[in-house]
Parts: sequence; structure tokens; C-alpha cells
Amino acid sequence: MVGRITRGVTLRALVVLTALAAIVAMALWAGTGLRAADTVEISRGHADVGILRDGSSWKVAVKDGTGSTPTWRDASDVVLRVSDQARQQLPAGDEYRFLGSAGDMIHLIPQTQAEGVLWLGWNTQHSSVRAADPRTITFAVSKKQGPGDLHIYLDYGGFRPPRQLWGPGRSQPVSVPVDTHTHANWAFSEPGRYVVDFTAQITEKDGSRRSATGQLQFLVGDEAVVTSPTGRWEVWGPTALAIGLVVVAALVTIRRILRH
Repeated sequence: MVGRITRGVTLRALVVLTALAAIVAMALWAGTGLRAADTVEISRGHADVGILRDGSSWKVAVKDGTGSTPTWRDASDVVLRVSDQARQQLPAGDEYRFLGSAGDMIHLIPQTQAEGVLWLGWNTQHSSVRAADPRTITFAVSKKQGPGDLHIYLDYGGFRPPRQLWGPGRSQPVSVPVDTHTHANWAFSEPGRYVVDFTAQITEKDGSRRSATGQLQFLVGDEAVVTSPTGRWEVWGPTALAIGLVVVAALVTIRRILRH
């Protein structure tokens, strides 16, 4: 009798454990934001990174101007494709030495619009930004993940050397006044998937300081693929594996108990 009771209690405990593991797995799946069906890939045409005010807080968003009506999208819902049509060879001379050696191939989002290639800028023109009219806004960009280097720079058409805004070891904030719209060159040294932190620092009218950071995901090259729209597969993958092993172990134990 005691053995049957113990076996019954153990069986119920394992069933509960399995159910809890399944619930945790579903919750973590939802928390990773794996929403491939809702993700928009922008590979050509005009888009801007910017900020908008959401209640009392600020967030980073992408203005998708590729459709008939421009749409502001959450940064985590956008994938920016830099196709092989954007490949360029670095010229001779010292002006672009910070990008690599003469003859090296890079993928370049150009400062001026090119047919069939993504044209990415940034702006502070959202209606909520104009309405809030903050004292100061700064933007900073830094690469979080990626197989190569990312350089963002301004070109002056040969009148003076290019000015590098952000790149390896260079992520200083740049002041961006309200109602500003700017384009620059985004140069990627290697194809692959890049995750980039775009950070805004805002000083409100009353002097209070706010910040917002969004992750931009770039797929550089025609063959680059996405593992997660939010770039968080690296966290979810090991967790999912651990939970899966717990579930399998529980099911195997239940089966053994039932056989005896």
C-alpha cells in the first residue's frame, strides 16, 4: 500500500513538473519576441531611424518610407537588408583608409540614394518629438554583434575629407536638433548579420534627462539570414535546450513508473 501511495505521489509530482516546464517554455518563447510573421524586411528605398515619445517615455523606432504612406515601426520589428547590389570597392588613397585597404570590397548604404539599395538615415521629425520640443537630443551608434566592422561617416564630395561619426572604438554621442533629417554612409566590412545599438539621450524642457536604446538588425549580403527578429536567440536557445531536457527526463521517468 505504501509503495502504491509513494508511486502515485511521485507520478503526480512528475506530471506537475512536466506541465510547469511546458508553461515556462511557452512563456520564454513569448518573451523572446519570435515574431517572424510580423517582421518587416526593408531592402530598398527610404527609411530613417529616430525616436518618438510614448506616454512619458521615449523609444527608438524606424520610419519605413517604402510604402505609399510612411509608417513608424518598433525597431525590433524591422530587419534592414543590405543586398549585394550595395557592394563597392574601396578606392586608392588615404581618405578612406579607415574603412580598409584599396581594393577591398564593402557593403555600403550610401549617403545619397541609389537605385535598388536601402537608403537609411535618421531624423527627429516625429510629431511627438516636435510637440515635446526637448532642449537637446543626441544619438550614438555602436555595433553589438557582427562578423566585421561598421563605420558610419559623412562624405563631402571631395571638398574635404570624410568625417567618421561612429565606428570601432568610436561611439561618442552626436547632437541632433529637433526637426532634423540626415543621411550618412553605413559601411560594413564583411557580410553577415549585425546587431547594432542605437541610443538616444534626451534632455526635456524641464531639464530632466531621458534615454532610449533600440537594437537595429542588419542582414548584410543576399545570403545573410536572421535567427530572431529581436536578436535574442542567443539567450533563448540554451534555455530552450535545458527545458527540453527536463521535459524529456520527466516523461521517461513517468514511463518507467507506469511499467512497474
